[in-house]
Amino acid sequence: MSTVAKKLQTAETPTAGGFSVALVSAREGNATTDYKYNLIDVSDVNNITVLDTVEANDGSLYYRPSRAAILNDGDNVGIAERQYDALSYWDVSDATSMTLLDRERNTSGSYPGFNNFYGLVSDEINNIFLGNGTTNPDWQAIFRESGNGIFRTYRSPNTSTFAHGRWQPALDAANRVLFVTNETSNSISAYTYPIAGNTFTLVSTLQDSTNLVNPRNFAFDETTDTLYVGSANGDITSVDVSNTSSMSVIDKLANMSNNYNYNDMQIDTTNQVLFACSSKNSTNIAFGGSVYAVDISDSANLAHLDLIERLDDTDLYFPIQMDVDVEREYLFVACKGSDKLMVIDYSNPSSLTVQATSSTSNFKQDDVIKLIR
Repeated sequence: MSTVAKKLQTAETPTAGGFSVALVSAREGNATTDYKYNLIDVSDVNNITVLDTVEANDGSLYYRPSRAAILNDGDNVGIAERQYDALSYWDVSDATSMTLLDRERNTSGSYPGFNNFYGLVSDEINNIFLGNGTTNPDWQAIFRESGNGIFRTYRSPNTSTFAHGRWQPALDAANRVLFVTNETSNSISAYTYPIAGNTFTLVSTLQDSTNLVNPRNFAFDETTDTLYVGSANGDITSVDVSNTSSMSVIDKLANMSNNYNYNDMQIDTTNQVLFACSSKNSTNIAFGGSVYAVDISDSANLAHLDLIERLDDTDLYFPIQMDVDVEREYLFVACKGSDKLMVIDYSNPSSLTVQATSSTSNFKQDDVIKLIR
């Protein structure tokens, strides 16, 4: 099978009609025991309901999740738990009964070194999680699924010089390439890993102090071998990664978010639209939030399509994470500041509209949104 065919075959897609189940983190109050994980029914976005709720705390410490990733077509989900220094692994095949299968954390003597677990992606071809975090020094690790659990097969040594622990990586699973940001050096790096998942090998680093200024977020288009990089100054840059040994900048859409970094970036490769969210807005007020749509149909000519923004804390306040339902052309946005989940209709990406906003009386959205199946 060709690489392109393999990429298309293994691309994460929902069943016909779009996604129906999602994972969110919820904050029902300010006490430690008020933090939860919810599985929610998103088949009707105008009537989002909670299917199951489990604790996101151990009674004395909140897990503070940062990212989630799926395996086995959404029957299993891994959650990077930043404050708990852990990766938890769950059975969500029954959306009404979220069941913990395994959790590896710093306090486990055989699995040390997961301080401040920030980033997480999954290689569904090889049943591997790849994660990163920040401590002294920053680290990255590989976990393999094994039976009903997970085990670490690699963690970068403390002598490593990674400088990307706070930011989400991007993955080309078909070619087993992990892309990471190196914020302080205005660069990005590409690492390969074997099927066994027992090491990372640096392929190359692209440094560019003009086009990659403090890079913080990624979105990867496997159909064109293009990596999109969101920088701290609001730039979005397209990078040709068809040859990871010689990555090169293609184009830059400058300062789209008014000199402010993006909290997350997501991509619809079918419609060739990129989304980025920021906790500021076009008037540079540090209150409210914004979501941008970018035309990436020509990676050499990136173009702004539309934005939705707020100048207050009503709904789109501090958008922290997003996920895309390509079938229905919906963008799900976790708004940490307003405790709400916003659904944006991008069927016309030049005219974004709010399709639905969750009610905080049902559940209060926190950091994480992950469409599962």
